Amino acid sequence: MTDFIVLKNVGNGLSANDGTGDPLRTGAGIFNANHQASAIAINRLAAAQAGGSVSFLTKAAMDADLNYADGTIALVTNDPVDTNNQAWRKNGAPGTGVWGTTVDRIAAVLGNGAGFQQGGSGAIVRTVQDKAREVISGKDFGILADGVTDNTVAFANAFAYLDMLGGGILNLAEGVHLISMAQSSDTRACVIIPANTTIQGAGRDKTIITRPSSERTVNGVLMVNKGWDVNGGYGADGNIVLRDFTITDGDSTGQRTVGDLIGFGHGDGLVVERVHAGNHDQHFIDIAGSRNVTLRDCSSNSSTVGGYIDSATVQIDWATNLGISGLLLDGTQTTDVLIENCHFRNTNSTMVVQLGHGGSTAERIRIVGGSLDGAYKSNWNVISFDTNCSLKDCDIDSVEIIVNHADARGINLPVVSSDVILESVNIHHTKIRGTARVGIYAGLTTAYAGAVWPDLGGLNIHDNYICYTTDPSIASSDIYAISIQCFSGSIKNNQVRLAANDRTKAVYGIVIDRNRSISVAGNHVRIDITDPSTGGAQINPIRIYGSTPALGDSSIVIYGNMLDISGGGTTYAINYANNGAVPWTENDNIVISRNTFIGIPLSAHIYETFAASDGSNGITMVDFGGGVFQKQIDQGSYYSGISFGLKKNGLTLSNISPAIIRMKFYPTAAGGAVDAEEIQFAYLSSTDCVGTQIADINQSSGTFSIITGKSGVSAVINNASFAPVIRTSGYISVSVSI
Repeated sequence: MTDFIVLKNVGNGLSANDGTGDPLRTGAGIFNANHQASAIAINRLAAAQAGGSVSFLTKAAMDADLNYADGTIALVTNDPVDTNNQAWRKNGAPGTGVWGTTVDRIAAVLGNGAGFQQGGSGAIVRTVQDKAREVISGKDFGILADGVTDNTVAFANAFAYLDMLGGGILNLAEGVHLISMAQSSDTRACVIIPANTTIQGAGRDKTIITRPSSERTVNGVLMVNKGWDVNGGYGADGNIVLRDFTITDGDSTGQRTVGDLIGFGHGDGLVVERVHAGNHDQHFIDIAGSRNVTLRDCSSNSSTVGGYIDSATVQIDWATNLGISGLLLDGTQTTDVLIENCHFRNTNSTMVVQLGHGGSTAERIRIVGGSLDGAYKSNWNVISFDTNCSLKDCDIDSVEIIVNHADARGINLPVVSSDVILESVNIHHTKIRGTARVGIYAGLTTAYAGAVWPDLGGLNIHDNYICYTTDPSIASSDIYAISIQCFSGSIKNNQVRLAANDRTKAVYGIVIDRNRSISVAGNHVRIDITDPSTGGAQINPIRIYGSTPALGDSSIVIYGNMLDISGGGTTYAINYANNGAVPWTENDNIVISRNTFIGIPLSAHIYETFAASDGSNGITMVDFGGGVFQKQIDQGSYYSGISFGLKKNGLTLSNISPAIIRMKFYPTAAGGAVDAEEIQFAYLSSTDCVGTQIADINQSSGTFSIITGKSGVSAVINNASFAPVIRTSGYISVSVSI
């Protein structure tokens, strides 16, 4: 239980008591020794105010007007000298005397007398003034949530008061709070928030901050931190918290070209929690040259019609002329941003989250949880940045990404020059769904202008679920779930499934293009083609392109992937092909190992430029027809054209790695795990032998032949007499890998 002072009206003044109706008492050491004097002073000040109170704009106007009774309290509100804006007391009869300094009742009495102590061990005594000023209500400054009153000046007064205190909490009631550029003292923003301030609403869609409909097309930021326009580095006002309200531009029609909902420039410390953004022509939040910013449990649903399409819901920016209106331009970069469990939908922007703008270099960016719904038009993206931006240490983890156009992308990190840096980028546990052309792209674009191909930093794409439909007739170019260029890193344990109408455009699951060192392991990739007979483009679950001379030899491992090509239309499950002017060389270290194939491709399971497969891929038992995996063989026989279900092709047949075929022999059809024998060869004469041999292996067609000896198919040793036994017939099972 917390003890507290209650100020009660007594006639025209105030008296202090402890809430019981009795005079103020000391309780459990809660109030200090001055409480009796404080109570007396309160009553005296109340009596002095009984004559009334007045206000003046300036101290000069007050000093010129002495026609007030002794004890009258006056408030100066807009004097150019800040220290003059306070409460004053009239000393002397009407027409004579002077105005002397005083303070408001609580400041004069409670702030220097009665104390407050929270219950619980270790609590300290504070002044009641200090306790009372922790939180203020918007109503204290005349902020009305009626959807009619323009509260711009009232907000400014509340923020000025909090600024004077060094910060505090401003509580806003339920209802619609209008702010405007028309009544703002600044030409670029409606309201300006000081340091250490918390704006606390009553909840999403309960407390709403917006501008009047008459200003729907008027430029201006709704909220911005103080000092964004004059303080460089991270020196503007920070440690700001915005919580539990809705902020919006209003109607979906109309357009302003300048004016974020929230701007944070040159600040250190911003938390935005449970804030919902409605329509926004510019950004919901523009983070420019700032650090330590957290967006948590926020949401947005912007569906402006004809709005400014380059305005992402969240923009990570730097201090340049492309930032917040009025921003001090000193090139400060943004670092340490967390976007956690936010749900953003934007139907009218090229991006939902913009990781860089105008050549910026953002560092330590985290997007964790939540959902991002966007990319509603051709060539748009859900997460991306401008093509000349750099990104260092970025995590995208456990996010649901919804793409909405067959020529759009989920995550797009393009590189157009050797000045761009992408390093330590991690995409984990993320789901990409909907309709798209590209799931994840990172690397060089066709517009790359560098003289030397870069060796970009680490990129890791792990444990994601990428499943979407696509339409090659709409897509502007090749379709791929994951494509990376010029990175070192890994692509592991991803679930990929693409569904396309036809083969009029190439469709790839995972593309490895000109990478120095990369591991592709444990992925499950399936591509379904509805009409594989239309068009003749490549369909490859995994496509590998060569490195560049500038990067040196490649080291690429394709290991343990499951490639489901039963959907029809797949040309190669793994296509390890030359890339035009960037050919593979024998010095490239490429290993293709232990991959599993489901289904038969149109061309081959693996295409090789140089031998790369270690013979462990696609291990399968040969089906001799009708699901029978044993074949009867007899002496002196030739069984030709047996299909083994795996095919391999290459630049030249002499360059491809060999298939590995293994046989087991059974004396009877019932033989199996308990009665298997190794096939043995025995030379009897120049015209006679015993044994069984695999021949005519054709990886291009996926066939082989079996030849048996003239006098038997195998030989064994009798385990009792230790004499030779010739098998003239029997059964074999065959396993094959490539």
